[in-house]
Amino acid sequence: MEMRTTQDSDEPHLDRHPDLGRAQSVNALVQHRETVEQRLWSSLRRAQLIDRALAEFDHQLADTGEASPEDALRASVRALLTVASDVDGYDATLVPDRGYLAVRIRKTLFGLQVDVVDRAPFRPPESPHVEQPAAERTPLIARTPS
Repeated sequence: MEMRTTQDSDEPHLDRHPDLGRAQSVNALVQHRETVEQRLWSSLRRAQLIDRALAEFDHQLADTGEASPEDALRASVRALLTVASDVDGYDATLVPDRGYLAVRIRKTLFGLQVDVVDRAPFRPPESPHVEQPAAERTPLIARTPS
């Protein structure tokens, strides 16, 4: 009886017949890693743009005499910059309840832009939804023609 070596055997062997499923999984792994790397670079780039815009906000705020912004204002500006970074043509103005400044946040062809503006133009001289005190109201009297 003659012995045959493994190489002469009819049974498949890993060395002789590479597993095609394994090669496909390696390609999928490489593609996944490249996708993750792209996302990381994209996130890093967006974070850098937001940080630059926040630095510009701080600079403009210092120029107005407001050296230290409220934490809530800065956090709101950062949040709107994050939204703006994902939306082309984004344009919003943040008008805080207190203070005399407003912040305009935009995404233009030139990137993220932050402008600290005087709030006065945003306030109407007399808001239509403000009620007058009871003493200043004039009563409406319905008159019938005589």
